Amino acid sequence: MTTEEPRIGVFVCKCGTNIAKVVDVPAVSEYAKDLPNVAYAGWQLFTCSEEGQNIIKDHIKKHKLNRVIVASCSPKLHEPTFRRTVMEAGINPFYFEMANIREQVSWAHMKQKEEYNEATQKAKDLVRAAVFRASQLESIGSTTQEVPPVCMVIGAGIAGITASTLLADEGYEVHLVERSPALGGKAAQLGFVFMTDTCGVCVPPRHGEMARKCLSKRVLRHDPKIHVHTLTEVKQFSGYIGNFQAKLHTQPRGVDIDTCTLCGKCIDVCPVKVPHELDLGLGNRRAIYLPYPQAVPRSPVVDFKHCTRCGKCAEVCPVGAIHLDEAPKDTDITVGTVIVSTGFDVFQPIGLYAYGENPNVILQLALARLLDPLGPTDGQLLRVSDKNPPKHVGMIQCVGSRDPEYYSHCSRICCQVAIKHAVYIKEHWPDTDVTIFYKDIRLQGKQYERYYLKAQQLGVNFHRAEITEVKETTKQGLTLAVEHHNGAKETVDVDLLVLSAAMTPAEGAKELAHTLNMEVDLKGFFREYHLKLAPVDTTTDGIYLAGACSSPRDIAEASFMGAAAASHAAIPMSKGEVKVDLAKSIVDETLCIGCANCYTVCPYSAINMEGGVAKVVEVACKGCGICVVECPAEAIQLRHYRDKQIYSQIEGLLANVGAAKK
Repeated sequence: MTTEEPRIGVFVCKCGTNIAKVVDVPAVSEYAKDLPNVAYAGWQLFTCSEEGQNIIKDHIKKHKLNRVIVASCSPKLHEPTFRRTVMEAGINPFYFEMANIREQVSWAHMKQKEEYNEATQKAKDLVRAAVFRASQLESIGSTTQEVPPVCMVIGAGIAGITASTLLADEGYEVHLVERSPALGGKAAQLGFVFMTDTCGVCVPPRHGEMARKCLSKRVLRHDPKIHVHTLTEVKQFSGYIGNFQAKLHTQPRGVDIDTCTLCGKCIDVCPVKVPHELDLGLGNRRAIYLPYPQAVPRSPVVDFKHCTRCGKCAEVCPVGAIHLDEAPKDTDITVGTVIVSTGFDVFQPIGLYAYGENPNVILQLALARLLDPLGPTDGQLLRVSDKNPPKHVGMIQCVGSRDPEYYSHCSRICCQVAIKHAVYIKEHWPDTDVTIFYKDIRLQGKQYERYYLKAQQLGVNFHRAEITEVKETTKQGLTLAVEHHNGAKETVDVDLLVLSAAMTPAEGAKELAHTLNMEVDLKGFFREYHLKLAPVDTTTDGIYLAGACSSPRDIAEASFMGAAAASHAAIPMSKGEVKVDLAKSIVDETLCIGCANCYTVCPYSAINMEGGVAKVVEVACKGCGICVVECPAEAIQLRHYRDKQIYSQIEGLLANVGAAKK
């Protein structure tokens, strides 16, 4: 704590009309002038603007300010901005304090016009509380943590592949972890994608390349900087930025990928047939199989769950690449940063619209497999039940999404996918009738509207309606009870019914979040630090998000996010270290009784017990304060939120209680 007399500057923001339409901002700044230790008070239209920040710097110099208060929006939005501003003016960033008069005052009372005077008084109270607290603030320093140039990428879909290749191109070592036997994610199941109508596993160009390239033709697995771990999951995880430790558990593949020549003899002799996951059960595969035609690694994999270990595959293998006695293995790695790109799954609407009851009710992903020339029907549009071409195809949108009973969010890409498939069907089988039943058509992205107009020109029927019932006819056709938006009702017969089901968090996302000590939102997607300002960052420094693991996204956006996450992860790795402020918990070892309550409750594993005394790992600590609350001996304090600082803020908040309002 400095012995210098506090000289506080108060800067009240109008935030355009966000604050000024409810709060009398000039009156608040005028009131602040008479508060203890305030050397300057004024207001600005937009304090966070470059002009507003320069005004703060000018007044710091002019009035010799050593404390700064900005009364504006939530600290979560612009506290880093203003801390940087005061630091550039020569003041320790922790001598900055923020009063939230936008979310907590203006936005909370914007519809209560008769209470505008009360809103202004509330703003004065919050500013006064900030002034009292600012007088008790202390200078807080920082420490540094080394960050090795090694990144772990979890999930090898388009986002994960993009992030991995970009990092490798910049010289960073990458551990690419994928729980399935091949890279590519959901994109591997798509025969073609909008807007380019190219293959789903067509990936962005690497450094020095002029065009995109098929995943199978990219030397991803042979890149010396990328260590590919397929059939692998993160089982244990600990540490902090620059020192993350992960235990990877790898299931046996049964085939030596470096020896295998992909001759296919092992697949030909395998006597076991099971439904193929790639085709969503529409086709079969052997117990030893190639995950998909362009699969990377380019070798078969043994499905030990269904393998009878008859040994026929090993007998015919000309290079001895098959090892049916291979065991699982664990690998320990240490990395500096982590990128999570686990993708998404598709909602299984069992019991809705006869899905799971009638084989001719399928999902859009299954339709994509039917239309893929490498799919189970060689690209022919055939009904599942009898392999005959359907004459009438119906599509129902928003199945499980935009529905509070299942998932309230919009899955964003469903309209594009449905229209893409409808256009493809009409172009290749123009006599087939296609009808899309929708709540709203939501097309987002460059040229997506082109698909919609083209579908209309080709004769695709669009009906804004609800499907209230699906009945099966004697010929395995389906009759839909349709209730149109205008109230009209009718029945429509279809041969094939396709459901556009919700995009959901990937299976195991919550378990992985628990392992990585990360947050998920109410839907189960990984939670970003800030939706607008930090969409790829998380609450854990050094861990970043890419692709659909945080929200439904299309392939282009997933690729962009993969690049963004790689860029963010590269920043601390390129510097070789990261600076961490010391606004963390601090233990008074003379008071610590060694009860380990703090160690037990810390959500960031930032406390260790050494010699019966709690020790804080300052780089890992996030300053949440849970340990402070749980300590029975009051041996832990949180820098920047010490008891005296909180009490002074409470004192300031209540100082005007019972007094005549100014």
